[in-house]
Amino acid sequence: MPANKLNDTILDQIKLYTIHSQDFSLTDRPVDHNKSRYYRETAGVPEAYHKLWHKLGIIDGQIVWCHTCEDNIVREGDSIVKYELCVPKSKIICFIDDIVWNRILGIGGIFSEKMRNECFQEWKNNPSGLNLRDYQKKYEENFWKQEPKSGDWWDELFVSEVAGSMAIIEHPIPCEWIMYRG
Repeated sequence: MPANKLNDTILDQIKLYTIHSQDFSLTDRPVDHNKSRYYRETAGVPEAYHKLWHKLGIIDGQIVWCHTCEDNIVREGDSIVKYELCVPKSKIICFIDDIVWNRILGIGGIFSEKMRNECFQEWKNNPSGLNLRDYQKKYEENFWKQEPKSGDWWDELFVSEVAGSMAIIEHPIPCEWIMYRG
């Protein structure tokens, strides 16, 4: 393969990370969402998933959620498998702002290090008399109470920014996209 063709191929790919239970297959159909604890136990998820699938035009819900940043993965227990994928950018259905997703579900989320740093800088530059811990608590409460600029969080869900977002790809995926399973 000519060097410039190889570079084009590499540049057309993105590393993604996804976690699943050991009995989940990325390469076989179908995804059974009822086996997902997140789907079954997180309030609002089934309704939000169906609305998302409708917006994406994938009514059967055969998608895989992937992290664009490995640092954002919270792994719970030994029964969870983490995959590193190398996916052609053209195969990414969309990127989703995971904070907006949590807002749609009406749940808070984990503050990223960037957000914690922004809070610290604000606290440091605007003395309020509160200690840092109390300031952070108030900052987080105010953050999660924000209203959508557009009037509807669904209008703010899809983003073009890759870093720190979630990517959605269609299921099943080709075996050659799986770079690491552990």
